[in-house]
Amino acid sequence: MLVFSCVYSCIESPKFMCHLNNCNTSKSTIMISMFPRAVSIVCMLSKLTVMYNDLSATIKYENNIKMYEMYHPRLDADKANFRIFVIVMASLCTIIVLPVNVLRIYLLYGQFRDGSMVLFFSIMYIQTASVCITELQFIAHCFGLYQKYRSINDDMAVLKSRTIVTNRYPAVLNPGKYNSIGDSSGFNDDFCQEIKECQLVNSIESLKMRHRFVSDSASDLNDTYNLQWGLSLFILLVMMLFDIYEVMITEFNMIEMNWILYVWLLQYSFRFCMIVLIIHVTTKQALKSKILITDISNRYLDKNTKEEIQLFLNQMCSSAIEFTACDFFTLNNHLITSAIAAATTYLVILLQFN
Repeated sequence: MLVFSCVYSCIESPKFMCHLNNCNTSKSTIMISMFPRAVSIVCMLSKLTVMYNDLSATIKYENNIKMYEMYHPRLDADKANFRIFVIVMASLCTIIVLPVNVLRIYLLYGQFRDGSMVLFFSIMYIQTASVCITELQFIAHCFGLYQKYRSINDDMAVLKSRTIVTNRYPAVLNPGKYNSIGDSSGFNDDFCQEIKECQLVNSIESLKMRHRFVSDSASDLNDTYNLQWGLSLFILLVMMLFDIYEVMITEFNMIEMNWILYVWLLQYSFRFCMIVLIIHVTTKQALKSKILITDISNRYLDKNTKEEIQLFLNQMCSSAIEFTACDFFTLNNHLITSAIAAATTYLVILLQFN
């Protein structure tokens, strides 16, 4: 059905799009029919890619999540926050995307009374909804990683504060024995002679293992969805561009209310920013771990703790956390401003051709 709907949309798009808008030249026909063709092709490629990656990268992702939860099971509060986040995002997408598309189909049927045209646009909107559902799946996974990184960073922050306090007042906390946490002068055994040293080393080792599993999960998630979100961001930008372009050069005779156009632009902008921002905050939370462990390392610690922290730092440096669209560009908040600049440039070029 996916392949059939894609082929059907590509073949029939000039017919129905030109029926809505007068196509005076072959150039205008290509430009107007590009919109549904792009939607159908992106839908097919993204769904097939995710289905293929479910056989490899998704399994690795789920295994890494299970290994993480062996070290640190999810709290009930995190589960509740995750459910609330997913419900809110799904509700927003439904409220923004569904009504305007249903209304447009209703207006099309009321004006043309053509079942084939209603079928064509229904298929296009179903394809759009399919891509939107895949985006929500990725956003849910990404928010789960954000929660895990935040949990690691919260534990690191507690560890950092305790280390600062211990090294600030060493004589009070350990009178007559240590100058700092883990200072084992006066004892023969070099490894974990004091219980606080053992706890610190074990805590850092546990954080290191948790961070490794989450980082591997982020890499697997990037491998699973990188093509899909790259295509999604591309098609959302193209749809915004062509909607604005179409309004400037044609008249929407079948839609009397111009506010529907703004709702369309709102749904494209919402989906675009939703993907970029969730990736940005997750990446920032992952980078925060390096800052915290570096602050802990700057304290005067024992040799074993220093070695464990150095291993942790090497691990984070060797596995940099970033989300890319097939390595073409990195996804962060700067992509929003870059997209606005690119869309404005190409819109001016299209208007000059027109």
